[in-house]
Amino acid sequence: MAEISGIICLDRPDDFSDARVIVSLDDVTNVDAAARQCAHTSFLFTATGMQTIPFRLDVPASAFVRRCALSVEIHRDGSWELQRGDYRNIEAYPVSGACSGLVVKVRRIDTFTP
Repeated sequence: MAEISGIICLDRPDDFSDARVIVSLDDVTNVDAAARQCAHTSFLFTATGMQTIPFRLDVPASAFVRRCALSVEIHRDGSWELQRGDYRNIEAYPVSGACSGLVVKVRRIDTFTP
């Protein structure tokens, strides 16, 4: 197993009460196909005035044979469904092996069309 860790950096301070944080590593090797999830973790998070959230993801070493990218979502209501007011990364975060100190920027979704 390899470990990926770092912080999630919000675009503004916010308050959370049992928000669901989802961090996943996806195989993005085939651009003409849907990404396949290699590893993920989720946890509930409660804090006031936070702008950063620490994370850690354990990944099978075999995942790094492919081209992988990290993905982060924060669901404010604790659900598994992304909706207006939640957070998501909008930049690509390629990962090629174990790493620490990664900073993943997320932005609040002010408009949303499912």
